[in-house]
Amino acid sequence: MSCRLSVNHFFSVCLLLLSFAFVSESILAQGVPIGNWRHHLPNNTIVSLVERPGQLIGANPYGLVIYNRSDNSVERFNKVHGLSDFGISEIINIPEKDLLFIAYENGNIDLKQNRIVYNIPDIKNAAIIGSKRINKVIAENETAYLATGFGIVNINLEDRTIRDTYYIGPEGSQIYVNDLLFTEEYIYAATEGGIFKADVDAPNLADYNYWSQMDDVPVVTGDYNFITSFSGYIFANLTVTHDEHVNDTLYFYDGEQWNIFKPGGNDYFQPKRQIRKSENKLIVVADTVVDVFDNDLQRVMRVDDYYDGTPNPYDAIIDYQNFLWIGDDYHGMVKMTSPQSSEKIRLRGPLSSNSFDFASSQGNIWVAPGSKSPGGANYWNRDGFFRFSDERWNNYNRFSYEEMKDVYDIVHAAADPRNPHRVALSSWYAGVLVFDDFELEGLYNEENSTLQPRLGIFDRVWISSTAFDRQGNLWVANARVEEPLSVRTTNGQWLSFDLDGLVSSAWLTGDMIIDDYGQKWIILPGGNGMVVFRENTLNNNNDYEVRRITTTQGSGALPSNEVTAIAKDHNGYVWVATGNGVVVFYTPGRIFTGQPFDAQPIILEEDGFVGYLFENETVNSITVDGSNKKWFGTSRAGAFLMAPDGRSTIRQFDVNNSPLPSNNVRDIAVEPTTGEIFFATDMGIASFRGYAT
Repeated sequence: MSCRLSVNHFFSVCLLLLSFAFVSESILAQGVPIGNWRHHLPNNTIVSLVERPGQLIGANPYGLVIYNRSDNSVERFNKVHGLSDFGISEIINIPEKDLLFIAYENGNIDLKQNRIVYNIPDIKNAAIIGSKRINKVIAENETAYLATGFGIVNINLEDRTIRDTYYIGPEGSQIYVNDLLFTEEYIYAATEGGIFKADVDAPNLADYNYWSQMDDVPVVTGDYNFITSFSGYIFANLTVTHDEHVNDTLYFYDGEQWNIFKPGGNDYFQPKRQIRKSENKLIVVADTVVDVFDNDLQRVMRVDDYYDGTPNPYDAIIDYQNFLWIGDDYHGMVKMTSPQSSEKIRLRGPLSSNSFDFASSQGNIWVAPGSKSPGGANYWNRDGFFRFSDERWNNYNRFSYEEMKDVYDIVHAAADPRNPHRVALSSWYAGVLVFDDFELEGLYNEENSTLQPRLGIFDRVWISSTAFDRQGNLWVANARVEEPLSVRTTNGQWLSFDLDGLVSSAWLTGDMIIDDYGQKWIILPGGNGMVVFRENTLNNNNDYEVRRITTTQGSGALPSNEVTAIAKDHNGYVWVATGNGVVVFYTPGRIFTGQPFDAQPIILEEDGFVGYLFENETVNSITVDGSNKKWFGTSRAGAFLMAPDGRSTIRQFDVNNSPLPSNNVRDIAVEPTTGEIFFATDMGIASFRGYAT
């Protein structure tokens, strides 16, 4: 059933008609100007909702989604536009001050008035042990009270300063506060260790002696995550976890005793995500359902099906026109225009914030959102892959293609240089997928190719990377097998190569490139250096040459056998990042000639520093732009744009000087037509319009 409307205890079943609100943003239609940033983050997870004059605003972990009633337009407002952080936990509207209060999981605070944002970073920067998450915000007069992971914080909204902190746990200790309730007589705090209260007129609420733990509640030291008042009752939700299963019990206090809330006489034990009063209604948001109750505690609406998907709500409110709005984990902002119909306010974007690897070609950016641990363990990511083309994001996964139902952890993408719409995707579980535009050419695994499952286990086909050569042959790096390199020729034939036993069947494989001499360079993670392969013909799988690249002089002279990234530049040089700095192979064509070819270190002299390039930083990726400059994505310091020779820094972006979501930059791609640079971080994708195409 989609929704139920009760009048005088009569429930009628109604069909939910879906009407979609398709909106376009001007920035998406026009791209991004040179020198500007934009985010490419999922916008459909709405964790908190507020109504403001002429607007409905939904908060997702990455920013705000603003729906304008006047023209039905939708806009985003995030770190690019002035917010200070990511990870929004709650927003509230303070109409008396025309203020939007934005709270974050890390304790950060933004106050937004029109398009001006005032930041209050005091909690975020405080030396507090444990969680700083802001769970709830209550505004009273000139003060905002914050329920946090350590206590209650009192903020003066006039001068935007913290007045006081209330540590209300036993003997004035920290305690995780989930929610707050103000009544005429008391302040209630729902905590992980019971419900505490204090007189609203207490002379010093910072003194824990003015707070007392309520001993008449159903479970004195229970974990209460919501508390609110409605129609003369106090509601408190007790949450209990048994063997990873959560069962909630919603209680209400009638002035004499606590009772279990059982609407219609039924148990109501689903985990609760929000309980709030809105427009003279009580709204209860559970895992897969939203219930609305009137003053007599009779359910007047239930939403438990969208027909194109199950609700996964986080928040809900009733607006001034008496419409129910739902903030959903997947469907964005859902407006119930009637019990029989809804509108979904959604912005296009990647399916998730996961991003691990890029491929780019003219007009296309492909994203591999899967991941794997340094030791090779799977993360069981089922996002499929994403594609950005014609200013639109499209998502491809098991819901799009039946063949992808058992595909996990797509960790690498490679574009075909002969066809800008063709891409190969490496699954760290199921083999290789090849797509041409929207068509799946094939899923290749041990059943229809020379690709092999893990030796001795035979359960997963671990593919770390692929590369197309100039003739269009597809080369595939296959981990923990006896023949770690395979090729699919242009006529559809497969061959595999044992690499003369230089690569152990116990080793992982990593990224692969093909240099100007047709040589395949494959990273061997885990401190095993690299291997370079060159076939003489593709008539059989024994006519080839292969060589290990290590720290040994005459065999590469790497500064470390821990290789983390590799790239070929426009001069044909091969750049390699290791655990002890970046080096360059200036003569890769000599590898199989017997002539010297060892790598050369890059010496950086800058701001008084003299040393090897990135000798103290982990480099995740190396990308060459159209002018042969080098982009380096690092694990801790963001992204660097270096001169073509790598000896001077042109730009450096991190979370403090740019809208980058994180300093852990896993990969960088340049869209060759526009010069827009895309950054894959562990918290999502951002892009910057560069000057080189």
